[in-house]
Amino acid sequence: MKEYDYVILGGNLCSLVVANELASAGKRIALVAPEKSIGGHFSEYSAFGFDFDLGMVLLEFDSYMEQTSDLSLYNDVTLGRVGAFSDVVEAYLKKHVEYKRVDDIVVSNNGRITADYFISNDLSGLNDLFTSEQQTLIKAQLTDCMLVNEYHPSNKACGSNYNCVSFSASSESNHGAFLHQALFEPLVNKVTNLSSKYLLGKYHRLFWAPIYYPETLLKQFKEGDSGLSPTAFSYPVKGNIATITKALYQQVCDCDGVEIYQDTSSLENKSGNWLVNNEMTAPKLISSLPQNILASLLDIKQRPLVKTSYVLIFMKVEDVCDFNVLFNADNSFLFFRIVNNGRLKGERGSSYLVVEYNYDYVVAQSPDYFEKRAYIKEIERFLSEYSIVESPRITNVDAVYLMNKLAFPTPGNLSSNKYNLSQLSKVRGLSLMGPSLGIGVSSMNNQIVQALKYASSEGLI
Repeated sequence: MKEYDYVILGGNLCSLVVANELASAGKRIALVAPEKSIGGHFSEYSAFGFDFDLGMVLLEFDSYMEQTSDLSLYNDVTLGRVGAFSDVVEAYLKKHVEYKRVDDIVVSNNGRITADYFISNDLSGLNDLFTSEQQTLIKAQLTDCMLVNEYHPSNKACGSNYNCVSFSASSESNHGAFLHQALFEPLVNKVTNLSSKYLLGKYHRLFWAPIYYPETLLKQFKEGDSGLSPTAFSYPVKGNIATITKALYQQVCDCDGVEIYQDTSSLENKSGNWLVNNEMTAPKLISSLPQNILASLLDIKQRPLVKTSYVLIFMKVEDVCDFNVLFNADNSFLFFRIVNNGRLKGERGSSYLVVEYNYDYVVAQSPDYFEKRAYIKEIERFLSEYSIVESPRITNVDAVYLMNKLAFPTPGNLSSNKYNLSQLSKVRGLSLMGPSLGIGVSSMNNQIVQALKYASSEGLI
């Protein structure tokens, strides 16, 4: 029987960060993770000689929140307010990767390509999307939003109203009904396969939908300048996002006192010590496994979450596409986003694209869409109609189906997640990170802060 100080289950980013922190402090670590799972969502997919990210993954260090390095203030159950730790995340990643700023994040809507108002907070292109008559209506509705508004974004962090209000209600209260339907509802539908009335507004960033101050939007439509500074994003100078997880994994492998195992077949707590696979033991167990897999290993009954499925289409286009990330809010196309991995990685000439679809949303519109590989003609039509490429030439295509992978913040899912966490929290000597926490706290920044907070709580950093 091999004895360790900690056993870490799962190869997600948070597992790699905490393994490095614990090992560097001289602790004996067993990391139990199949090599193919290392990095989780922050790994890569190789097709036709190119290493793709698994959809959109960018480094985000900009934040409007006051920064702190006090990791004890992070709450990994209530969305964590992770924006307050952007400086901590940046300082940590600087030790592992050189990065560059990413520009050219755009939105397709109403026949136009505009600046990105979904994640970059860039409102500079909004006026061009609407006629003068529509802008008059928008300004009137925004003026009404400013009169009496219990769902104003300033109340989101500390106001109890946001604990139960839907995204549609919070969006219409701040953006007006017209702007909500024109700008936000189409993308939310494509991403989640749900109407925004079923999604809680407090968690709007989980489905890439903003909630702007009505004052900010009104200033944009009146003056053509919102006064809001766009959010900046970054990306590794060399390689892709998996460059980070590969570097961390290599450090784990090189650490003295760390041993790596490929799978978890059994898990049992005996007299305060964890027995894993009947071959290793440790007093403390850390998990980043998906919540349902961990519960199954522990024989703990869970309430199921309603999850949706995704398809990633990897394409090589023999033409130059001049964008890095494109969000699609145009209802005449079924995909919700394209990531230009070739351009992000500095490739010249051909474009290597990852096209993202919600499988359930698409099949509800067109049942045989994926069987017929209709996405090839759709992307060709899109690139042509939006004047990105005059006559697109798609030469290579591959697809990955991620079935029942992601749960969105509906009231039912959040209630089930709260119950599931309460059951797991009763297990002594068990700490949860990343996917083990369930909904909403598995972003890159969240996972890094969770791991550093744990190491700090152990007195190691």
